[in-house]
Amino acid sequence: ATQEELRKLVYTPDIYSVNLNIDGKECKAIMKELQFHPVTDRLLHVDFYEITETKPIVMEVPIKLNGLAEGVKTGNDKLDRMVNIWNQYQCMVTFNFSRSASFFESGVGRGMGFRDSNQDLVGFVHQIPPRARQRIIDIASTQFPDGGCYHQYQPLTKRGNNDIGGGFNDDPCWLIFGTVAYIKETGDFSILDEMVPFDNQPGSEVTLFEHLKISMDHVIKNLGPHMLPLIGRADWNDCLNLNCFSWDPNESFQTTENVSEGTKAESLMIAGLFVVTGKDYVALCKKIGKDDEAARMQKAVDAMIETVKKHGWDGEWYLRAYDFYGNKIGSNECEEAKIFIESQGW
Repeated sequence: ATQEELRKLVYTPDIYSVNLNIDGKECKAIMKELQFHPVTDRLLHVDFYEITETKPIVMEVPIKLNGLAEGVKTGNDKLDRMVNIWNQYQCMVTFNFSRSASFFESGVGRGMGFRDSNQDLVGFVHQIPPRARQRIIDIASTQFPDGGCYHQYQPLTKRGNNDIGGGFNDDPCWLIFGTVAYIKETGDFSILDEMVPFDNQPGSEVTLFEHLKISMDHVIKNLGPHMLPLIGRADWNDCLNLNCFSWDPNESFQTTENVSEGTKAESLMIAGLFVVTGKDYVALCKKIGKDDEAARMQKAVDAMIETVKKHGWDGEWYLRAYDFYGNKIGSNECEEAKIFIESQGW
């Protein structure tokens, strides 16, 4: 081919396939690599890659973005303003304050929730991804080596809140929820290789991926009599304290004594959360080439699904939990509180 003929293939934003005749053999190909003269920029050499209908190919297509997306355009100015401006603003405020009206109001007594912060960053990650990334690292740094974590942490000191402690057994799964959402939005798999400590202790660092792994294992290693996840002090409903007993009416439900020895209360909410985040975790493992880990966790997810079918279905809807004494919560057999929305949602 002449230089002029090749220019039509090289100097264009379009991608073409060409028919080559090599020693009388016809084949279809695309350009793979170009070599130019270092001084004159004259095209010296072209490598072609043969393509067929059965041969997969991967192309890197450069994209240049100019300006900002115009956002949602429905024709209704009020709806557009709500979605494009106020909802974005609200998500940012929620990310910053973690649903607390003011840090001046709450002081250092409350802190930001481990669960809440993982949920809140999902609505924010597309706005300023680096801040969402740092938030994930900060959250994971308050986790314990067994996969448990502080229920709240202080954003200024980045330390777990000792006044509240841990034991809310849905918390670890939310770290997977937040991390996967970040990766889906940004494509930044490098976050999984970040070295993150346990309880902010120097020298205890492991990769963020290892934190995700022990988060899943925390559920697997804390199963109750029906092989459903132990609720701990509570799950998403912080007032569902099925292992907590207090004789002081002035005592906070979040700091009351927790019966951890011989605990039996189980949560269908955590079971559903485990299945949903477990599927995301399995897909993530496959994406980064950790096939053995993906197979291990897929087995655990499948087992949980069967357990929920066996011990979680009440005939018309799913139970909410089993309490410390093994009684059903959220059953048609109950005199009150027959059905809860959390376990149905999953």
